Parts: sequence; C-alpha cells; structure tokens
Amino acid sequence: MRRIALLAAVTPPALVAALALLPRAALDALPDACMFRRWLGIECWGCGMTRAVWHLLRGDWDIAAAHHPWAPAAVAAGCLMSVAALIA
Repeated sequence: MRRIALLAAVTPPALVAALALLPRAALDALPDACMFRRWLGIECWGCGMTRAVWHLLRGDWDIAAAHHPWAPAAVAAGCLMSVAALIA
C-alpha cells in the first residue's frame, strides 16, 4: 500500500512539471482528446483544462481563466491530494 501512496503523491506533480516544460507548439499539436466533443460536437465541463493549466503554470492567469475558469482550483486540488497521499 505504501507504494500506491507514493505513486499517488509523485504522479500529479510529475505531470504538472512535464506540462510546464511542454513548448506551446507541442501543446497546440496535441490531438483533441475529448471524446465528448469529438462524438457530440459540444464541449464537456473539462474542455480547455490542459491549456488552462499550461497557461497558469506560465503565469498567464487571464489567458488560463479564458480557457477554463476552474484551472486554479484543479491545480490546488492536485497539490492537496499529493500532500494528503504523502501524509497518509
């Protein structure tokens, strides 16, 4: 169980770090991963979150809020979950 807790604590920060290091051209080249938008043609509640978090990590708060207003809450929740996994 300790390995799972360690993995849960390390994975979100590693993903955030990888996203922060991703250049803008690579971010724009990512395929559309939202099956909801792809199949139904309308945006889901999470559409734009990846780009919003990327802009948030770069310090572009206004652009991040334009992509998805819940991006700061998602980053904060991920950080809290990582800390909670380390404590538990």
